[in-house]
Amino acid sequence: MKKTLSVILASAMLMLGACTKEGSTPSIPNNSWTLNGTEHLVKSSNRTTNGANAEAAISYKDSTNKVAVAVGFKVLPTAGGTYQLVASDGGVLTDNQCHLSIIDDNGKQLSFKGEPTPVEVILLQNNKLLFKIPTINVATEVQGTTYKFKAALYELRN
Repeated sequence: MKKTLSVILASAMLMLGACTKEGSTPSIPNNSWTLNGTEHLVKSSNRTTNGANAEAAISYKDSTNKVAVAVGFKVLPTAGGTYQLVASDGGVLTDNQCHLSIIDDNGKQLSFKGEPTPVEVILLQNNKLLFKIPTINVATEVQGTTYKFKAALYELRN
């Protein structure tokens, strides 16, 4: 009887230990972006409008307050999902697209010019947004230098 009870209790503990809470918070990476091999940690963020089409955007700055990244949408996401990062050509965004705007440490404006690329958007607690941007190429507006860019950005607001 003791053996049977021990086996049942051990099985129950294993089953409970294997359960995960639905809707649990995903693991959150460093709040940073890497531009041309240099990592920039986010020190501030704010919701704003961006560009000629007044896109809803979230901007991020590092500790120098010179280097900045903005992710713009037609309307800020209210749920997680995959959005398409598209070239910043002045066109109006659709519901599932986003733009990227960067100011480097020399004050140069950089943007994404490639083919649409998936960007993962995760809705965190308190309706904060996390953007996971894979390694992409960004360049100055005028034909110029191309840089590698990658980011995992989330809001610091309350």
